[in-house]
Amino acid sequence: MDVIVLSLKDFIQAVRIYLTVPAFIRDNRLWKGFANHSVVLLAIAIIGVIFGLKFVGTILSWWSNVHIDNMLDVGVQAATLVSDVATSGYDFLFAGAYKYIILIIMELLIFHMALRTNAIKTGVQEELTIKLLFSAQVRMIKVSIFTFIMEQITIIILSIIISILLSDSLEGVVKAPVNFAIQCFFLGFAVIDNFNEIRKLKIRESYRQTLLYPGAAAGIGMIMYLLILIPVVGPIVGPMTGAVAATLVMHHLTAEGTRTKQPEFEYPDEY
Repeated sequence: MDVIVLSLKDFIQAVRIYLTVPAFIRDNRLWKGFANHSVVLLAIAIIGVIFGLKFVGTILSWWSNVHIDNMLDVGVQAATLVSDVATSGYDFLFAGAYKYIILIIMELLIFHMALRTNAIKTGVQEELTIKLLFSAQVRMIKVSIFTFIMEQITIIILSIIISILLSDSLEGVVKAPVNFAIQCFFLGFAVIDNFNEIRKLKIRESYRQTLLYPGAAAGIGMIMYLLILIPVVGPIVGPMTGAVAATLVMHHLTAEGTRTKQPEFEYPDEY
């Protein structure tokens, strides 16, 4: 029970801090210096257009099937559009590995924002060299593979448990939010790992550290989920603000120094 209460408090704290991120980015001009990486900016722009076109296609498909005979149909058709957009966004971005592909593509931006935020919080400025960026990119690829595998395994195991314990009528109701929460946690971990990378933790150590703050990881991942669903700008704004939020949240929580018990887990040697 204490773990649940603590996780809930961390979740609320993470969401609260996340809401301050836009002002933090603006006041500290965190984008400064990143504009020099023209190739990265071009890649980000292309990704934004691709994901934007996906949502435009969904809306156009909805419009071609709209039939309104009376005012009551307006509400029905509007609800259909919301459902189509949500389903399309979920399937395209978050089914399978799509969300991690976004993180891999945006990693240079993510690491830049995390490094700048960490420098502001600690007063220690680390130079953003090509070698450091390359190392961060390689690590994000490893983290994404590891996280994707762990996410799928966790979803499968919990789905089996839910199927055994609950009736058919309750199974569908419970599975969806549980799966969503799992994805939020692992998405949050993938971004929090940048903070832990700056602290020189290996991936397995980073994962163990994040397991001490599941509520915070889920809170960060949830808002990133909602932001990435925004057409065109979402795949940019989500990872960018998520990196800053993760760094601020973990600085706040780890400063307390009250959680030291590390969950046991076996990892491949390369991690």
